[in-house]
Amino acid sequence: MYTNAQYYNDSMTGLLAGIRVDINGVTSFVPLDEANTDYQHIMALVAAGKLTIAPCAQVNPPIVSPPLP
Repeated sequence: MYTNAQYYNDSMTGLLAGIRVDINGVTSFVPLDEANTDYQHIMALVAAGKLTIAPCAQVNPPIVSPPLP
């Protein structure tokens, strides 16, 4: 069972990275990859109106390392 789905972004790039979702009570991070079976199941549930994916809680700017001396 898939519950509590929410998009998340990559903390290094700030780009959308995947879906955080509870699968049978275990928090998982599912990549946005059409070949991934969890992603396929999530998208089928969304299409059927049985699951909603919340937007990212916060979109962070990319982390930039300071220049080396």
